[in-house]
Amino acid sequence: MDETEIKRLVGKILTKAGSHGLFAAPAFLAKSLPGIIEEAADLASSLGLS
Repeated sequence: MDETEIKRLVGKILTKAGSHGLFAAPAFLAKSLPGIIEEAADLASSLGLS
C-alpha cells in the first residue's frame, strides 16, 4: 500500500469509529500503520503463527 491508500483506509476507519477513543491525527495514523503492521507480523512470526 502506498501512503495515499493508507490515508484513505485510515479515513474510512475514523469515519466508522467516530470519536470512540482514536486521539491521533489521521496523518499520524497513516504514517504509523505500516510500522505497526510490520511489528505485528514479526510478533506473529516469532510466535509461530504465520
